[in-house]
Amino acid sequence: MDNHIFRSALSGFNRQDVMEYIERTQKQAEEAAARLEDQVRQARQECDEARQALDACTEEKEALSRQLEEMTVKFNHAKNNWEAQAQAKESFRQDVTQRDQTVRELTEETGRQLTPEEVSLYLDMPMEELEELLRIAGESVELAESGSREPQSG
Repeated sequence: MDNHIFRSALSGFNRQDVMEYIERTQKQAEEAAARLEDQVRQARQECDEARQALDACTEEKEALSRQLEEMTVKFNHAKNNWEAQAQAKESFRQDVTQRDQTVRELTEETGRQLTPEEVSLYLDMPMEELEELLRIAGESVELAESGSREPQSG
């Protein structure tokens, strides 16, 4: 195997060639080490930047999660309120319909329109509540003018 890096001398390698080789390889090693150190520094910097970006994303995710949770709670409250209102309206509508039917039946039985006082007594309902009910029911329930007829017995 021929090694042309070193000039041969009688008693071995030329000292100058060996020294130049060592210096040259040492310089190449130092340059390679410097490049590697730069790459490590750059990789660490990129890693730090990536960690900061990840931390920012994590904070943003947590903030969005809190907002979503708050919005979910608000939505559930609104949904529950809407459902309760819908149930109350339906119950009230059924109550109005039932009382309307009762008034119609009484009107048919007596053969005349009933006064609000008669309906109030029959339904065992305060006059204020009956007036509110009649106001809401509108024209669907017709009663005689208050006081125009006395309740008939018999």
